[in-house]
Amino acid sequence: MFGGAIGARTSPTSGPREIRNPSALRKHAGEFLRSCAFVQTLSEHIHPAERCDPMKKPVLRAPRTLLVAAMTAVLTLTTVALVSPAAGAAEGKIVGGSNATTEDFPWAVNVKGQNDLQCGGTLVAPNKVVTAARCVYGWEPQDASVIAGRTDLNTDSGTIAGVRSIWIHPKFSRVDGYDVAVLSLNKNLDQRPLALAESWDDHLYTNGNQAIALGWGHTEEYGEYSPVLQKVTVPLTSDSYCENSYGPFYKAGTMICAGYHEGGKDTCAGDTGGPLVFGDKLVGVTSWGRGCGRADSPGVYARIQTVSQDIRDQINR
Repeated sequence: MFGGAIGARTSPTSGPREIRNPSALRKHAGEFLRSCAFVQTLSEHIHPAERCDPMKKPVLRAPRTLLVAAMTAVLTLTTVALVSPAAGAAEGKIVGGSNATTEDFPWAVNVKGQNDLQCGGTLVAPNKVVTAARCVYGWEPQDASVIAGRTDLNTDSGTIAGVRSIWIHPKFSRVDGYDVAVLSLNKNLDQRPLALAESWDDHLYTNGNQAIALGWGHTEEYGEYSPVLQKVTVPLTSDSYCENSYGPFYKAGTMICAGYHEGGKDTCAGDTGGPLVFGDKLVGVTSWGRGCGRADSPGVYARIQTVSQDIRDQINR
């Protein structure tokens, strides 16, 4: 966590599949950035299944080979593409944060997939975890696992649970958001779950509320994963500020932004899917953004208030 992690948005039809399925992306899953920032013309030289669509943010970091090509193109070309919710996602450590423990935040869990792909998650019931849809789109349940009660991923502490099923919000898309998924585990966990923000909890989303984001993501934009759980406090922003930052890619009804105007504290690559907490409730899920900790580029989170009933329906199944 640089202070926050950025995730990617996908379309309901071809979006996520264009990002997750290519073997090149899976091979370099650990090297993806929270945001692509590719030059527009670079996409002409990348296979359609691997390019960064300017209308969506990939869940994974772009392979360094592609980043090198992008940087080279930047030196020779002057037109840089706008980084949209679908144009580049980072999964990593929180930027500008500090060490945290799963004793203090027992509901913070680590979600593992194939090829060492890592996301964050939140335990919302003994056997239910909320994460980002962009993280698990295309996954098979048998390829996923959840680690709870493990502050340091280099240790063997805590509990590992398998995943029985994966529910992705049916409205999840690169345009409209709804970037949430629910993992049903193969056993109950002992850790305390976190309550959800409800439809009537408007006060939890007040501009300036100091929320806490958590994750094991990158501590800087081009950095490494943190083996130790990180936390960062970031203020929720107004919808108008986020719209000014991201234009039409930000959807106030399904998203919420958090971060400082000057940057420096944010979520980053690897934090995608992790919790944003205020008032002892889950108010957001780390989703996407532009880079990590950049000025006037707050992290964007899925707005739990909008989908709380959908999540509760999954909890009660």
